[in-house]
Amino acid sequence: MKKFIIDEKTGLAYTLVGDYYIPNITLPEPEKRPIGIWGRKYLRYIKKHRPVLHTTLFLSGKLNSWLAEINNRAIL
Repeated sequence: MKKFIIDEKTGLAYTLVGDYYIPNITLPEPEKRPIGIWGRKYLRYIKKHRPVLHTTLFLSGKLNSWLAEINNRAIL
């Protein structure tokens, strides 16, 4: 079996691991912005009460910039 394959329909590349082909998918690099106390408090809130929002923001790479914006709005 081939070590690497590319699906022609989707264009995704796969790597052979054991007996299974695993897609070569990486998360986007998150934006590096400092978050303050209000951003950390909001992060704790969405982890506990809004897990779907947290997961969506995390997987899209927008969580850190979202929390930094929340912190800036709280300070002003």
